[in-house]
Amino acid sequence: MFENAVRTAKQLADDKQTAVKDITARYMQEALMRKSLYNQLQELRGNIRYAATPSPSLALPACVTPASRMASAACCIVVSSMWT
Repeated sequence: MFENAVRTAKQLADDKQTAVKDITARYMQEALMRKSLYNQLQELRGNIRYAATPSPSLALPACVTPASRMASAACCIVVSSMWT
């Protein structure tokens, strides 16, 4: 009877170790995926910032008017884009 209890306890311990190894492996895989997705998100955010940064070398378009006439004038926004 005592040997049976020891054998059962060892089997339970082995099962727990197997479960811990499985959970650890899945956690590491998820952590790598999360890091990859985070890096992709940061890269896309950087690209958006770059695409929306106005270039100082561009001439102002005709629709941009001085502040004194802004109330009655239509206004447009010029966005410098890396695709143009």
